[in-house]
Amino acid sequence: MAELTAKDSLDLGEIQLTLKGLEILEASRPDPLLLTELDSGEASVIQAARDLGSQNVLIDERRARRIATKVYHLEVRGTCGLLVEAKRRALLASVGMALRLIIQGGYFIGPDLLAECLKRAGED
Repeated sequence: MAELTAKDSLDLGEIQLTLKGLEILEASRPDPLLLTELDSGEASVIQAARDLGSQNVLIDERRARRIATKVYHLEVRGTCGLLVEAKRRALLASVGMALRLIIQGGYFIGPDLLAECLKRAGED
């Protein structure tokens, strides 16, 4: 939750309002070995999946994705994959527009990943 509200953004109020409507579960402290390799956000996601018995996580950072997949055998999806799936389910009209807003907000998406995401969404 801290990562979502850490920076001032145009939609901070909307994010905070959305978070109020969600049940936020606290994970146990991440395994110290995870914290030696990853930052606390990614380590907490992996730890929460382990605590809850979930096989699915949302992680964008490359190293954390690799550890989640290879060490913990988790199914990993990133932001781009989530947006493509939302469009496929008719929950989102344009992946490109969503990505532009994310990028304008300061989130980095490499050009190759951006192109691949738009291609998978049928927006290339």
